[in-house]
Amino acid sequence: FIFASSSAVYGEAQQYKMDESHPTEPRSIYGHTKLDAEIPIKKLASKDFEVIILRKSNLYGYGLVWKGITVIDKFIEAIFTNKPMQISGDGSQRRDFLHVIDAVNVYKKIANSPRVRSGVYNLGGGEAPSIRELAEMVNDSAEAILGKRSDIIFTPNSTGTLSHDFKYDSYKSRMEFQYNPFMRIDYYIKERLLMWLRNG
Repeated sequence: FIFASSSAVYGEAQQYKMDESHPTEPRSIYGHTKLDAEIPIKKLASKDFEVIILRKSNLYGYGLVWKGITVIDKFIEAIFTNKPMQISGDGSQRRDFLHVIDAVNVYKKIANSPRVRSGVYNLGGGEAPSIRELAEMVNDSAEAILGKRSDIIFTPNSTGTLSHDFKYDSYKSRMEFQYNPFMRIDYYIKERLLMWLRNG
């Protein structure tokens, strides 16, 4: 049994290495619901029934349609619509981003494995830019491909989100599932911009 949990169960980073032993102090309803669901699910594990809880970081990417709700996509849409990118606070807050293809590859690997060890596993993409760096990444790619940039507007931090330097640690997943993410944020940004350019 695979349960899709989230890095939101941890809340704000309290130490540099955010591994599975990091304190769980969610700051959102979403994080609380994921953490509450983990408790009874863990109890299902037995020697004959493996339970895998995947705490995924911030998903981005696409399927049949663009996901359209991530901060990455919001910045890209700002380029398309000639609107400014809005950042809450000074933009120094960092987030680990996980491409949906890397996540799906892990699900497939687990499903096709004859045996796995029950437990909680972090699943991150290995890239943790600040929100300000992410906006500049989109602007730089847009300037190179489309010849334009968007203004960046900083608004008061109304969410109380703090700025931390951290590493979302997926070592346990690498050891158990040979997890090795290969998708990169800049590839995704350039792909979306090029598709928009081709489609006119």
